[in-house]
Amino acid sequence: MEMVLKVENLTKIYKKKKIISDVSFSVSQGQIFGILGKKYSGKTTILNIITGLVKQDAGKYWWFDDTSLNHNIRKMGIMVASPGFYPYLSLEKNLAIIASIKGEDFEELERTLFITNLTGLRKLNFKALPESSKRRASLASALLGDPEILILDEPSAGMDINSFIETRQILRQEIKKGKTIIITSENPEEIEKLCSLAVLIEHGKIYASGKVTDLIHSENQVTISTERVSELYNLLLSSGLTKKIQQSDYDINITLKDNITPADLNGYAFKNGFILSKLEFKKAGLEILAEKLSEQ
Repeated sequence: MEMVLKVENLTKIYKKKKIISDVSFSVSQGQIFGILGKKYSGKTTILNIITGLVKQDAGKYWWFDDTSLNHNIRKMGIMVASPGFYPYLSLEKNLAIIASIKGEDFEELERTLFITNLTGLRKLNFKALPESSKRRASLASALLGDPEILILDEPSAGMDINSFIETRQILRQEIKKGKTIIITSENPEEIEKLCSLAVLIEHGKIYASGKVTDLIHSENQVTISTERVSELYNLLLSSGLTKKIQQSDYDINITLKDNITPADLNGYAFKNGFILSKLEFKKAGLEILAEKLSEQ
């Protein structure tokens, strides 16, 4: 796959503090790439740099092997966290202004209103729109012109569940067209459900990166129970199967070591005379991983 974006050791300093530090990643054509982090972790700063809104203090980035944005900015549709819509103009007029700036016609405006399910709200002043519809309007502004690359800052922030599902469906349709999408989010579920690759950022540094499936499966958590809970707990302490183990009143909560499966654990217990009355297995999601990293 063609490399769309390469970021290498980006650093931004504000008031002698590093907002982001040595951030590196790459995005290939047709990927949905996620940047997951809490508020003020540095996500938006990264987007501002790679779209030319802010100048980095160190490091480089390339769009299609080009360090200049001039030839590539028109390939991008950008959704910002706080769009500059005119509050007392209708949604249609606001989007028409953006369409005009992009050199797009009325048919393209109609197409974008339709795919974002905003046609019925087109005559309402932007100020009167529900918050979820305002966010979809911001997405519509990014989709105008059918750009090759979508850069979306917190696309589901402020959305209700129905708008979130609609947005997810819209983005999946865009990916089927071969587009590249870069998303920032505070919501681990959003990254899990939408992205194929992701980085987790905290305090301006990347702490984890890779395929979302690998990040989700990075730790396997198991809850077990048996009649002789304390005896099994003491046995497992020296079994070599666990990274972390904790006993509650009737259960044992375990984080398994890499390459150890729940079946291995069950077999070990049975071999040593314990029959498990409970075996609940939960693959760690991005939310758990993000919480763990934020504690570092």
